[in-house]
Amino acid sequence: MPPQGITPNIPGGVVDEVGGVKLGDPNVTWTISERTFQSRYPDGMTFGLSISSSAGEIQQARVVFTHAITSQNTQPAQSINPATGQLIAEWQHDRRPPWLAVDYWWEVTDSAGNSYATPIVEGEYADLTREWIRMENDDIVVVSVGLPELAAQLALDAMVAQREIFREAWGELLPYKPRAILIGRLDVWEEWQPGLTNPNVIGTTNGTWGAVVQRVSGSDLTDLAFGTVLHEVAHLYQDCCAAGLPDRELVQRRQRDLL
Repeated sequence: MPPQGITPNIPGGVVDEVGGVKLGDPNVTWTISERTFQSRYPDGMTFGLSISSSAGEIQQARVVFTHAITSQNTQPAQSINPATGQLIAEWQHDRRPPWLAVDYWWEVTDSAGNSYATPIVEGEYADLTREWIRMENDDIVVVSVGLPELAAQLALDAMVAQREIFREAWGELLPYKPRAILIGRLDVWEEWQPGLTNPNVIGTTNGTWGAVVQRVSGSDLTDLAFGTVLHEVAHLYQDCCAAGLPDRELVQRRQRDLL
């Protein structure tokens, strides 16, 4: 979820009444008539926009999206209709797991050289091909497949119990809501990383995704939640928060002690 409302952080821009950001002539009127997003997991995502500028036709466009605020992805529009302002950008799958957050906005430029960044929209790289369990609280989003509902609930409980310990150890909470993607089926685990599956690797934690992705084969769900999930979320803190603290090694050691 965007941590600072719905307005993209575009230096030097003028924020309009809907949360978009103007660059160039501040008197230009930008009108959004339609915005679409489709998750095509495991194949990718399709972004659509219909927009017009009072100063000229749309000439350039790209979509920018982030899974966590630690990094951004850009995808130029493959289809631009200058007359109608209809834009299509298709992002192709590159071995990312399902259920990552997708917070996105468009950046467009008209024929007069004015640019506009649309307000941020929240989405998900959802797997619509099968049924998942999805639970969420203030601390984490948990999605699971091939596991009992208790697995997700315990992960929520673990994050609630650990919240103030994380705050004490790192000085602040993560600036985004992390995700735990718990996969109890081998076919689902292999699907999002074709050709790269290593039987010795049962999980990955990626700060640019803001997510813990875990292959679960055991039955100890309490250890999964209060051990594995918390330990891996601590790695997200290391990736995101440690660089700005005065004594990185001390804080990391304190975190290990707490876990």
